[in-house]
Amino acid sequence: MKIRSLAELFATTAVLSSCALVIAGVVTSRSIHSYLSAMPLLFAGCGYAVLQRQLSLDRTILLRRLVLAAAFVGWAAADMLPEGRMATFLGDLVIFAFVLDVFWMIRDQINARVVSDHTADLARRGGGGNAPAAGGPGSGSLKDSGELSSLSDNQPSNAHVRDRD
Repeated sequence: MKIRSLAELFATTAVLSSCALVIAGVVTSRSIHSYLSAMPLLFAGCGYAVLQRQLSLDRTILLRRLVLAAAFVGWAAADMLPEGRMATFLGDLVIFAFVLDVFWMIRDQINARVVSDHTADLARRGGGGNAPAAGGPGSGSLKDSGELSSLSDNQPSNAHVRDRD
């Protein structure tokens, strides 16, 4: 296996340590298990953060992705802390970060659907596929992030059009 980047090394290590966790989890003590369970989370979060820094992303998208990476790292840290207020607080922060990430994904997918539906309506009427993005520039929508290139104003495409009949 050839590792091409630090991010890929972290990701590979996360997968391998997850496998080790599943195998060793049955026979290890609870205290050892907490450290074993933290390793894949730590490697996954670090790998994702390193990758995001290597990409040329809009600041908003970068921030969102770093929040997700931090959630994994925070989860790893919470697993390694002894039970108490600090572990509970860190666990609560991690939950908040994951919920916030899912909120952003839901909102972006709803916005993408609105754009897709609008573009489909225009295509059916013969207006082409050049619909503006819902929310406009800087709104943090998927169109702003470049993740919906098929909806780009410069590259009309009807590949995403669904037949509603």
